Order: sequence, then C-alpha cells, then structure tokens
Amino acid sequence: MFFAEANRYTREMADAMLEAYPYLYPTMLSYGFHLRIMSRYPLNDLTIRAPWKGPVFARASRGPKWGNLTILGTHTIRAPQVNAQWVQVTTFADYVSTIPKPRLVVGDFNATPYSRMVRAFSAQSGLTRRTSIPTWPLNNLRLPQLAIDHMFADRELLFPDRVQVGEAAGSDHLPIVARILVPVQGRAATLQQE
Repeated sequence: MFFAEANRYTREMADAMLEAYPYLYPTMLSYGFHLRIMSRYPLNDLTIRAPWKGPVFARASRGPKWGNLTILGTHTIRAPQVNAQWVQVTTFADYVSTIPKPRLVVGDFNATPYSRMVRAFSAQSGLTRRTSIPTWPLNNLRLPQLAIDHMFADRELLFPDRVQVGEAAGSDHLPIVARILVPVQGRAATLQQE
C-alpha cells in the first residue's frame, strides 16, 4: 500500500490499518517528504530520496520469495510548473530504468494518461502504464475527474484483474487498487512438491 500525500489528516487512517499492514516506511514523516509505504510483509532495501533533481520517492524491495520485486512510490510537482515537472519525470524515469526487473511504480504524477509527461516516463523507464482511471478531484463536482494517479509495471508482472478505483478513504483522490502476480523462478516447481 502506498500513500502519496501522507499527512496528519491521513495518519489516523494509516494507524487504523497498522494491524493489517504492520510494516511501515518511513516510520516518521518529515518536512517535504509525505510519502509512505505500508506492507503486510517485511520490506528490504528501503530508500527515500528528497530533495534531488527528480520527484520525492520511496523505494522498497521484496526478497527472492517475491521475485525481488522493487516498488517505488512518487509524487511529482504539478502545473503550472511544467518545466520543473518535466525535469522531475524524465530524471525519475532515468533512475527507474537502472533498477533490475521486476519493477512497479505507483503515485500521483499530476499528469493524464496520454500527456507528454506520462508517455515520456513510460518510454524512458521501460515500464508499461497500467492505469487510465479518473481519480481526482474527489470532492469538487464542478470539475470533471482526471486520471492523474498511475501505476506502471514491467510486462512480466501479471494483473489478473484490471486496475480498479477503490473507495474514498479520506483523500481528495480516489485510490487505485490492483492484484499483481510476480513470476518467481522455480516457485511453480516448489509449489508442486508441497
């Protein structure tokens, strides 16, 4: 589970989910860094990066039992700072392209599915965009909803159900939800022996 705008308003919700998702990173939020990853299982190689040329992000990996999946969550700057956003998105894409597969990137990109930002991120990172669901704004009925929250993944990650929008959970964005299968070499043979 990834929160792009973790703050004092969502802390109560996150605290209520600690029993189901006891592994929390980072454990404390700091000024300028409002991202959080929560997991049912332990996380490895935990990294946060802010400030740098790219957007703030949190990174965690799963071990060999999970195919060494790397999960990154981010939140980019938004319009009208499109030049800064472009630098963030392309710099982040270059960084993601150096990470061994399989990779999953989620977050608030503040850009629609067919925007230059999202297309550039997909092309440069080598990941496939898996979302085009309107998620924002949740509470402002005067505007149409826009698909600015995205999930990108390597092609070998399997999505048996389509990525879906979740129920409102205290944010001005609707959450995106997906069940993802990670191919693990040798795992099928191990399961057959059990």
